Amino acid sequence: MRCLLEQKILLHCPQTLAGIKTGGLFNAMGMPAECLEEQAESLNSRLNSRGVYIKIINSKTEHALVYVYRRSALERDLRQPESRKILTMYGYPSDTIEDQLNCLYSRLSDYTHFPHEIGLFLGYPAEDVREFIVRRGQGPALCGCWKAYCNLEQARCTFERYKKCTAAYRKFLNEDLDIAELTAAI
Repeated sequence: MRCLLEQKILLHCPQTLAGIKTGGLFNAMGMPAECLEEQAESLNSRLNSRGVYIKIINSKTEHALVYVYRRSALERDLRQPESRKILTMYGYPSDTIEDQLNCLYSRLSDYTHFPHEIGLFLGYPAEDVREFIVRRGQGPALCGCWKAYCNLEQARCTFERYKKCTAAYRKFLNEDLDIAELTAAI
């Protein structure tokens, strides 16, 4: 039987488990903090070797946010010049991925709304994150997992790929497969 956090990760972050998306974030309401931390620790012990990491973040709303990410993909994404410009604009350190993650966690805990640069940590194209910030979220050319302003055909294909992945993983929710077996090792 799957623990509740494992079920929620399969439901909300299948693309990250499959290795086609950098990260996912969801609100875990109704789960005691101690229970969440224990489940996250257990899942991390099984998934870190496959490149997936789980972090519980407390927000101002007193609900826990769960961030699931692929460290290698995140490092690659945040090294891109456009990503670095955006992170610098918001005061992120450029030293290490740990420092950048800690800055993100702090910003998520301090804000009542998600900081706009969150898209970089979820694997959204930096150009779309920049345009979202500049346009204040208005006038996207395409909406799917994020608001797309640039490279629309690529965004459309990615949205479709994510949709198929989600459908495939929903089938696994009731099967007796360990989450590590459902996580691509990359």
